[in-house]
Amino acid sequence: MRVAVACPALGYRGIKLHAFGDARKDAALCLALREHVGDDLPLMYDGSAGFDLPDAIYLGRALSEAGYLWYEEPIPSRHLCMAISNTTYFESIVTSDPVRRPDEITPDGMLLAPTGPGISLPGTLDLPSPLQPYAEVS
Repeated sequence: MRVAVACPALGYRGIKLHAFGDARKDAALCLALREHVGDDLPLMYDGSAGFDLPDAIYLGRALSEAGYLWYEEPIPSRHLCMAISNTTYFESIVTSDPVRRPDEITPDGMLLAPTGPGISLPGTLDLPSPLQPYAEVS
């Protein structure tokens, strides 16, 4: 928590966490950080698309309770990104050289909404069986 005190003293106007990747540990840390820094410092959390839907909701409730400014990319779901009013950019990780534009991004940089049912999880994830019917297979 020393870093959380040092950053505002150095002029940082907010803190964004990338934490453990475990919804319960991260929820506890996020609540403790809010308690430690008080209500005036904006706090943000980046899930790095690392959660399934139940864990993302669990952590989201804790972040809401703690008054976090935003909850970035809790799950790899384009529907969610498009539903958040203050999301103006979609993060697309570049994993190849030469760079290849993903199919869900148009040539002019617009993100296409999934057209199928569910939460549009990519088929490449190792999903629990109840979520597998909602994965996109390309």
